[in-house]
Amino acid sequence: MMDKPVALITGASAGIGRAIALELAEKYRLILVARHEEPLAELAAELPDATYLLADLTDKSSVEKLAGEVPQLDVLINNAGMEAMQNVDELDWETWQQVLTLNVIAPAELSRLFLPKLQASHGQIVMINSGAGRFSGPGMGAYAASKHALDAYTKALRAELRPDVRVIAVHPGRVDTPMQQRMFENAGKTYQATDHLRPESIATAVAYALSATKDACVEEVHVRPQQG
Repeated sequence: MMDKPVALITGASAGIGRAIALELAEKYRLILVARHEEPLAELAAELPDATYLLADLTDKSSVEKLAGEVPQLDVLINNAGMEAMQNVDELDWETWQQVLTLNVIAPAELSRLFLPKLQASHGQIVMINSGAGRFSGPGMGAYAASKHALDAYTKALRAELRPDVRVIAVHPGRVDTPMQQRMFENAGKTYQATDHLRPESIATAVAYALSATKDACVEEVHVRPQQG
């Protein structure tokens, strides 16, 4: 029996990343990445073939160390991200730096560092973007800017790497995650989980895109709540 392909998931300890890990566990050997050990260790223990690595993706040396600890890779899922729901007059240098580093620079650098391994395996890169990669609005200046930048980078990456590596962008709408709850709280809005997508719905979309036959690439997946 052939070895299962290896998939690395950032931001795997909660929300969409955790759901993706559970969805892919049967068909992939998983490398789960996040900052906090306890939830990663608990998740890895639940899965049939998973390990975990701790990394701070806002730290250059930590990202480089992570890349050096993975000898083989077939799928890179750049899922980790952060919100910053602040009006433009509240966005300071440090906030911009944090948001752009985690939401844009980290996935770009991981893609670069893992590229030789992904080219060797004719692998796939998945960028978990957002509906904010398509629009913006009050309080979304930094977050939407980072997601628009990630979208532009993803398009360039896809054009440069095809046909050797497939690059997939997933744009979820509102998803019931701890990050989404914080965004509503910070905006002073009432949060209703039933108005949001389940993380499992995004994980299903990711699995579908990854399962495309070799002659095809599901370049973009847009998933929106049926509630509107």
